[in-house]
Amino acid sequence: MKREKQNELMIQKILNSAIEEFNSYDYESASLNRICKKGQISKGIIYHYFKDKDDLYLKCVQICFETLIEYYNQKNFNCLDLSEAVIGYMQIRAQFFEEHTEFRGLFFNALLRTPSHLQHEVNNLKKELDMINLSFLKNQLSKIPLKDSISVDGAVKFLDIQINAFNEYFRKSAEENENFHSIIEKHEDMIVEWLNIILYGIVKEA
Repeated sequence: MKREKQNELMIQKILNSAIEEFNSYDYESASLNRICKKGQISKGIIYHYFKDKDDLYLKCVQICFETLIEYYNQKNFNCLDLSEAVIGYMQIRAQFFEEHTEFRGLFFNALLRTPSHLQHEVNNLKKELDMINLSFLKNQLSKIPLKDSISVDGAVKFLDIQINAFNEYFRKSAEENENFHSIIEKHEDMIVEWLNIILYGIVKEA
């Protein structure tokens, strides 16, 4: 076997073990020793291909985001109703995690329990995914009548701020050591309802 192919196989073996570890544990709790044990590899091998734990973690996060982006790009749906579009969009993400269970914990750990010293790097890795989300919102909002004083771009910016605030609420729950599996379930259960409240308000029309 050629050296280049051997390197590719070893890197993939390390990443498979690391993705499993970071999917099960947040960055702080994740262990290189467990990664080595799961993959039956030595720490020396990991450090041969990756600078350190940060480098390995960021590569796993990158793979997670890129795989989700590719999944989104393969999906097309047309909904006349904004609520149906939002629900459908979130169902695509839910379906992705059903089909790729190895990324669910990794994604939400990166989103809600981002290592403070890697915040900038994770945000950079998430930029394309953020753009896809905002592009979806902009596309849907352009199809519906908005109030005269509100532009599509202004509405998208407002929604972006609100979504960040929504995620911040759950970040604080994670910091308070609430059960993380429960946090993820609440996050996914609430987000569609929360977006509907933002879009349509809380007061019933007369």
